[in-house]
Amino acid sequence: MVCAAQGQRRYFLSVAFGLLFVFLSDPGGAYLSRLRRMAAIGIIGAPLTVLGFGIGGDAWGWVVLATFVITAASGLAISIDLFALVGAVLLNVWFLICLSAAVALPSRVDAQPWNQTLAWLIGSAVAIALMSLSLARGKSGQTSHLPEIPAGLPRVKLSKQVIASA
Repeated sequence: MVCAAQGQRRYFLSVAFGLLFVFLSDPGGAYLSRLRRMAAIGIIGAPLTVLGFGIGGDAWGWVVLATFVITAASGLAISIDLFALVGAVLLNVWFLICLSAAVALPSRVDAQPWNQTLAWLIGSAVAIALMSLSLARGKSGQTSHLPEIPAGLPRVKLSKQVIASA
């Protein structure tokens, strides 16, 4: 609503996905670990936003190379834990959205990668602020938004099979 009121609708996508994806990456549990994980997703998403909006309309070779590297790296996040994999897949999806949005904008509208990145960071900050606000209201026992992923799973060691799957 703020973007529409200021006539800046082209930044709505970055704000909305920043808020949604950082919120979905919340693993639940203690405040500090949740804050670190959500902040990491927000900060890692910033260079992906710059890159996606920056090369979105460029030669397809660079787009394919960047997509391959980011997709492979997101698959290797399984070596950290399942919540890291979920966050990495969300960031991979965000990168693909940035690439397509940079091309889909009308020719008279410049993608402005740095402004889109600022919008992503604002959305991320709002998600973290909402999480902090909910904890301040006494909802500290919240579990993950993904109850299908049990807490405390052991780390997955990188093997040839895991790397090939990624």
